[in-house]
Amino acid sequence: MGNVEPRVAMGAIPTFTIFPLRGGTAMSTEKNKTTTRRFTDECWNKKDLSVIDELVARGCPHHMNGPVNFKGRNGFKGALEAWFKAFSDLQVTTEDEVAEGDKVAVRCKLKGTHDGELYFPGIMPSAIPPTGKRVEMEAVFISRFAEAKFEETWSVIDYSWIQQLSQIH
Repeated sequence: MGNVEPRVAMGAIPTFTIFPLRGGTAMSTEKNKTTTRRFTDECWNKKDLSVIDELVARGCPHHMNGPVNFKGRNGFKGALEAWFKAFSDLQVTTEDEVAEGDKVAVRCKLKGTHDGELYFPGIMPSAIPPTGKRVEMEAVFISRFAEAKFEETWSVIDYSWIQQLSQIH
């Protein structure tokens, strides 16, 4: 195992880059972390989906708790639109960020008010109507990069937030 070099990321989030890197250089790892932060800030928090065309590779698959759930830029846009329709005030806060080589992993918190219909085709059997309840959830996102663009992504989301909506007991 190589040396560990501590880094202080945007917003004072402690991050570490472990050397030697596999699949990237220190510079590309920094670019990948910057891309991840831009995606969180501009796409999730500012709800600017036009940035997806710049940050996400054309055919990028996303695996959510297992198989590929959507693919490509339009898949990312559709998934985020579904989140924003259900939680118009949704905000994402990065709690931890770790990068090595061509991968970046983040643990984050998502908070929002369920003020719109919640439905993810192919994932949920039916829509959940708005409840007006505020929910908080945690998620881990792992991304693989090529040329500072998302090339493949994975997420694991804590689904206890559905219980917060009082739909499942």
